[in-house]
Amino acid sequence: MKKVLSFVLAIALAISLCVCAVEATPLMDESIAPMRASDYFSSYSVSATGGVEGDVAITISIRAKKTMDSIGATKIVIQEKDGSRWQEAYTKAGTIYNGLLDSDARGFQGSYTYLGTSGKTYRAIVTLYVKDAFGSDSRTVTTNSIVAK
Repeated sequence: MKKVLSFVLAIALAISLCVCAVEATPLMDESIAPMRASDYFSSYSVSATGGVEGDVAITISIRAKKTMDSIGATKIVIQEKDGSRWQEAYTKAGTIYNGLLDSDARGFQGSYTYLGTSGKTYRAIVTLYVKDAFGSDSRTVTTNSIVAK
């Protein structure tokens, strides 16, 4: 019995000596953007839907962790699919006056409608923004693609 126990312990020790520690390293591929926490954004979503007669509706929802001096979308880039490539069709800057930015708010709900061409495929790249007296943060979100009706 002692020989068997000694043999098992010897094998366990030999196996443990063969295992080496491996240090985790950060990704070197810059095309993969890591998810990161935010001191400002609590949640956000952006989506594209097709309306009537070529309309492309971009819907934006942002929830901040506290009341912000400025909250909303600073830029919406509408892209149209041309074969296998996406081409910029239109860019809209967000302001308080056009309803894409709000002030002194904790949340933001907004939308923008682009008049596209029926049968074409579209998507949007939207820059979300929050700012308070201590700093700011932004996120760039690419929507789902849709075919305009």
